[in-house]
Amino acid sequence: LSSGLSLEEIISLHSSVEYSVGAIGFTAGFAFLTTVDPKLQRPRREQPRVNVAKGSVAIANNQTAIYPTQSPGGWNIIGNCPIDLYDPQSASILPISIGNSVRFKPISREEFFSLGGKVQQEWT
Repeated sequence: LSSGLSLEEIISLHSSVEYSVGAIGFTAGFAFLTTVDPKLQRPRREQPRVNVAKGSVAIANNQTAIYPTQSPGGWNIIGNCPIDLYDPQSASILPISIGNSVRFKPISREEFFSLGGKVQQEWT
């Protein structure tokens, strides 16, 4: 995210807001969360990536989201979430619904891995 902001500022701004789930779509479990701080807002990429890693936290315009599965995508990636947000084998396929509130919590590298996070390669 080329915003002139430091990594710490991006994390602080992104995690200081309680987002609302406005819609679910694009791909199974993809929750569109509103509204991103104006300092973080960026347009969608002109050239989408072929593969965006599962769990990628991203921003496009005034929205943020977490890619629930590996998929193509044109949003600006700012991090990764280790928690599964789509499980078609579970009785509760999606842990969030339209109208829910979501707040991002910065975590350490150690906590990321202890929650099941994995380092994933992204291809363009």
